[in-house]
Amino acid sequence: MVQEINRDRQKLILTKEDELKISILKRKIAINSLFGMELKNINSTVEERKQMFKNLLLEFHPDKKKHDKEIAEEMCNYLLINKQLFIEG
Repeated sequence: MVQEINRDRQKLILTKEDELKISILKRKIAINSLFGMELKNINSTVEERKQMFKNLLLEFHPDKKKHDKEIAEEMCNYLLINKQLFIEG
């Protein structure tokens, strides 16, 4: 039984690429949750959502070097592709 568990654990060892994908997915989920809560907030204006969006773009801009290049590029592209959805709802 213990040997089976250890074997299963060895199978679950993630590659660096898998860890990167998981990290990106977690960030995308967090951003979707953030904008989802803002859209439900009746007092949230388009200008406030635009400012949030701008701050996120600055956070994940590849040239700012706050995050790994792969994460920054993927998140920046994700934000730009979904800009209208995030700002206008």
